[in-house]
Amino acid sequence: MTTPVGTLSIVITADGAAAESLLATLESVAAARLPSTEIICVVAASDPHAAIASRMPDDVHVRVVTTDADATRSHSRRRGLRATSGAYIAFLVAGDLLSDPTALARTRASVTPSPDGPAADVVVFDRPARDEKTSASARRSPRAVRRSPDAILGTFASDVDGPHIRSRLLLRSSILRDIDRRLGDIDAFEDTVVMLLAAAAGASFVLAPSAAPAFERRGESAAGAAHPDAVRNATRAVSAAVAIEPVVSESARHSPNPEPLLLGYEGIRERAIGDALEGAAGLPEPQGAKALDDLRMIVSEADIVAAAARSARVLAFVAARTAPVPLGSRPVRSVLLTTNIVTTGGVSGVLLTQARFLIDAGHRVTVVAHRAGSDESALPPGAAFEQITGATKAERMRKWMEVCRRHEIDLVIDHRVLYSRDWHEYALVSTGAGIPTIGWIHNFAARPTYNGNDLHTLLAAYLPVLARLIVLSPLDVAFWKLRGIDRTSYLPNPPSPLLLSSAGSGRPRLAPAGRRLELVWWGRLEEHTKKVTALVDVASSLKRSGVDFRLRIVGPDWTDMSASTLRDLVSKRSLDGMVEITGPLHGQELLDAVDSSDLFVNTSIIEGYPLTLSEAQARGLPVAMYDLPWLALLEANDGVLTVPQGDADALAAAIADLASDPNAYEAASCASIAAAQRAVSHDFATLYAQLVRGALPESFSPAPTREDAERLLRLLLFFAENATFVPARVPSRRGGQRATGRANGRGTSWAARLENRLTPLGHDLVTVFPWARPAARRVKNALLRR
Repeated sequence: MTTPVGTLSIVITADGAAAESLLATLESVAAARLPSTEIICVVAASDPHAAIASRMPDDVHVRVVTTDADATRSHSRRRGLRATSGAYIAFLVAGDLLSDPTALARTRASVTPSPDGPAADVVVFDRPARDEKTSASARRSPRAVRRSPDAILGTFASDVDGPHIRSRLLLRSSILRDIDRRLGDIDAFEDTVVMLLAAAAGASFVLAPSAAPAFERRGESAAGAAHPDAVRNATRAVSAAVAIEPVVSESARHSPNPEPLLLGYEGIRERAIGDALEGAAGLPEPQGAKALDDLRMIVSEADIVAAAARSARVLAFVAARTAPVPLGSRPVRSVLLTTNIVTTGGVSGVLLTQARFLIDAGHRVTVVAHRAGSDESALPPGAAFEQITGATKAERMRKWMEVCRRHEIDLVIDHRVLYSRDWHEYALVSTGAGIPTIGWIHNFAARPTYNGNDLHTLLAAYLPVLARLIVLSPLDVAFWKLRGIDRTSYLPNPPSPLLLSSAGSGRPRLAPAGRRLELVWWGRLEEHTKKVTALVDVASSLKRSGVDFRLRIVGPDWTDMSASTLRDLVSKRSLDGMVEITGPLHGQELLDAVDSSDLFVNTSIIEGYPLTLSEAQARGLPVAMYDLPWLALLEANDGVLTVPQGDADALAAAIADLASDPNAYEAASCASIAAAQRAVSHDFATLYAQLVRGALPESFSPAPTREDAERLLRLLLFFAENATFVPARVPSRRGGQRATGRANGRGTSWAARLENRLTPLGHDLVTVFPWARPAARRVKNALLRR
């Protein structure tokens, strides 16, 4: 017998719900008085719910199908499907209500062939947004819209909920039976899986808007997403998404355009994991931790972190239940060094030197970049290179894990901690996989305060997942320990090639008596931290003092400053002939410029370990600079003259005084050579061997003192007052970046912005040093009076 088009079967699974819930659903469906409709109720064989069917009106036909007591919802649905005779099928769960009966009645037009196209295979009840401008008649008579399978798959791949919302579906039974056959023994007959496989099979879709959801899922929503039963259901959905991967792969192999299907599958998988994590994060302990452990048995740590990254709350939940892997817990044969992009200087210079030391020590080294454009020729012989790629976060996370597996990584050293908003996600993946991560911070701890962003909040939340945090000075160690990051040590940066080649070859300089004073500065032309325009201020002061000098500024353009802009400033100050902007110099050209100079000038406002200082001192140059009191390089270094930050006249006077005093100048030159020798005298091979084994001496991890706390309070206040309010950039959900809306601090008072940045740090300090509380309160009150 042929079933007429439009005949409907409604399958209701009891899912262990209370009898009242099942009765409410049955009464809701019965009240609709839908013609040509059969109702299949699936219950456990021993369940007394079966008796409920007898309480329905005589004209409402309810057929009971039984399953085993431990049957899953997926199994129950498939049992119900096989018992149906309708051309179209809708699935309900005990507790669901048919809130808009007219929606089902109006689907007959959608599932009947017409001049506009064949009958639809899937009808999606898509409730329109409640808009005051939408007329009542439009809400009563919404227009059905056809959608292609690729368009439906695109909703799965997107970040927003599309027409795959569960329990708003009506599907052709032949499509469902084909999916049932294709799944075989896979227990994955879930809503999203069915929708995905229907789209993959080329099913035709119709969106039939309704003034209300056709089916209102109350059975689960009443319990809430964080209810243990809801979390178990969400975890089952994850298992289903994982289980159908072979089916999806097979469909993709036979598809002329597999990308929408594969991206849709990735979206389903990540959303299912995210829903399970959201629920787990809302459970009390130890249920939350148990739910997370259950997920970790199903999917990889990369999948968990990628899905958790959609929500700061959920990611923090995962991080709090990810214990750091101790250094020394496994032999270290293979090391992964990671950065944003490999170049030849700065952070890359440190990483590449580390790579050479580690290779010389017998380790396998893999260098991983997270952005395109790396200079692979800079890698030392024997180092492997990998680029993290992927259209989605989940793909990039899995690529990361693939690299770790393929290169058998035993340890990760991450140089992106201060320069990335997602470093912690990769650290969580590695740590969850049993690989310890060392984080390397390349600047003074107050850098986020000076940048005016919220990076300190992120760092404090996720640095505890690291096996060890490495910083560049004892004062940095004090800062992070006061913030609760006890596994913190400092190490000097390894010497640059220029410093290594110059060590031992420098000769004491003679004072520039009776001739022009030659000054030099080199580095990248960055205004934000290096304050290169301050060099022009110093030159102006020297000119006013009548000093005969030339200052050469050497380096490439940067994002916030260029050689042409500096030249314009030099001309405006009438310093042509006295200040020369050379652009970048390399190799012998740079050495010639340094060796023909008398003194290195530095006007940086914040640095971590400026190798140019040691490079200049190795060539015998004294250094005159604005004070950076945390620098380990300045300790017992009489080759450096410092003046307060921003005082160009004081720096110019110090330069002039030193150049005019032959004895002082020559003593400073000798002291510079000695300081450079100390900078290269560290046994980096031994230090790195101790680091990877977790055996660094305690002397590299000193306990904070009262003096440290006082210095840090002063420095934090200074950098907060001088903050430039660089807008924080965070990854958008579509792979780009977006500003947090804090650029230049618009919309908030200066004092309030400053207080917001200092308050969390001040709390940490006064917790450890209660005596500092009155001083911190005075600072806060003074700020609020401004």
